[in-house]
Amino acid sequence: AELKILMNIDDSSLPASHAETDHLCVPADANPAGNVHGGTILNLIEFVGYLAAVRHTRKRTVTVNMDNMDFHAPMYVGELACLKAWLTFASPRSLEVCVHVWAENCMTGARRHTNTAYVTYVNLDENGEPVEVPPVVPGTELETQWFEQGRLRYEQRKRLREEENAPRADIEKFNMVVNRLGKTVQESQVELLQVMLPSDNNSGGVIHGGVLMKLMDNAAGVVAVRHCQSNVVTARLDRLHIRSHIKIGELVKIRAYITFSSAKSLEIFVQVQAESALDSFQTHTKDAMDAYFIFVSLNPERRIQDVPQLKVESIEEARRFEEGRKRYEERKKGRSANR
Repeated sequence: AELKILMNIDDSSLPASHAETDHLCVPADANPAGNVHGGTILNLIEFVGYLAAVRHTRKRTVTVNMDNMDFHAPMYVGELACLKAWLTFASPRSLEVCVHVWAENCMTGARRHTNTAYVTYVNLDENGEPVEVPPVVPGTELETQWFEQGRLRYEQRKRLREEENAPRADIEKFNMVVNRLGKTVQESQVELLQVMLPSDNNSGGVIHGGVLMKLMDNAAGVVAVRHCQSNVVTARLDRLHIRSHIKIGELVKIRAYITFSSAKSLEIFVQVQAESALDSFQTHTKDAMDAYFIFVSLNPERRIQDVPQLKVESIEEARRFEEGRKRYEERKKGRSANR
C-alpha cells in the first residue's frame, strides 16, 4: 500500500524542502553485466537525500544510517535515473528522508520503480557534535501517515541497535556444522585502499556517505565476481552502520568477505576503516562504516543462477555463516510479508 502511494505522488504532495534529481546513466556507471552499478544508485540516493535534509535544516548535515534496501529492478545504460527525496520524520536529533528511485526510458517516457530508501541524517555543531534538528510538522493527512510510519521505523532502529549490542552467543556452539565443500572465504576476500579527496566531501567538510557506499559496493562486487566467476549484480543493502565520519585526506581501507551463501545469493560483509594519511605520528585507525551486501550471479542470458557454495574453515567462519543464515531467513520472511 505504501509503494502505491509513493508511485502516485506528485510535487504538490511533497514538503517544500523536498529535492529531486535526474541522472543520465552512461557507460561509466555500468558494471560488467551492463546494469547500472548498485554503488552508483546508492551514491545518488544519499546525495539527493542530503539535499532534502539540508533544505530543511540549513545546517551542517551528515548521514548516519540507511535502512535495509532492495534493488527491485535493474537500471541500464541510456536510461534516466529519476530520484525524489522528502522528509518523513524527525526525532529531537535526527531526520528521516525517504528517497524514491525510478528508471525512465528516455525515448518512451515509461518508468519503473527500482528502489525506495530511508536515510537518516543528523546536524553537527562546529565541534562535530550532534545538535537538535528542526521538527517535521505534518500538514496533510498524507504527511501525517508518513510521519507515523517514520516513527515506527525510528523505534525499530533503536531496538535493532540494542539487539546488536547485546552479548553474542558462545561461538563454540557452531563448531563447524555447516558446509565443508565449496570455495573458501580467503579465495575471494579483498582489501581496497583509497585516499579521500576534496571532490568527495560535502559542504560540511565530511566525505559524502554515498561516495563511501559506492566504494563498498565495488569491493563487494569484486568479492562476488571472484567467488562466482560470472557477472553479478547487487540485490540488496542490509544493516548499514555509520560509526564515524571521514574527512578529506584520510586513508580509507575497505575490507570485504563472504559470510553466507544460499543456493542463489551471497551475503558479503564490507567494513570501512580510516586513518590519517598525512600524519606519520598518527597511527589510530577508526571504524567508519559497515554493511552487508547481497549479490546474485547472472548467466549469459542475464538470468539469476546458482552460486558456488561457501566452504567454512574455522569456528569464527561457522559463526558468521550461522548468523548470515538467520539474516537470510529474516529477509525471506520480510519478502513474503510484503507480497
